[in-house]
Amino acid sequence: MRFKLDYDEFSDVLIIFNTKYWIFKRNFNLNPNISLIFDNENQIVFIEILKASRLFKIDKSSLSKIDSLNLKITITNEVIIFNCEIIILTTYMLISKFLDVVICNFCALNQQTFEIAIYNLN
Repeated sequence: MRFKLDYDEFSDVLIIFNTKYWIFKRNFNLNPNISLIFDNENQIVFIEILKASRLFKIDKSSLSKIDSLNLKITITNEVIIFNCEIIILTTYMLISKFLDVVICNFCALNQQTFEIAIYNLN
């Protein structure tokens, strides 16, 4: 699967999406700001992060300069673990920011580990 990301500075939304054609099956909200979209094969194909600048604790203009992203989502019978790292290149430094969320798997999502890395976006 090939993934891309897009950040809309005006709405402060970061999306990570599969570029391949897929059929929507289910939406799951990890919390009010993070949503996972699953396809008809129960694979994660779309991730939406609302209020991204606040969650990553970085200004909106910097989020527009993401150079790479590492994302790992682990779903077990008990918990869902969401780990996301973004790397931003500025004129003077490299900035690494993390977003980690752990919640109970109360919806009995299928067990899986989902990992992607997207590099050299700028």
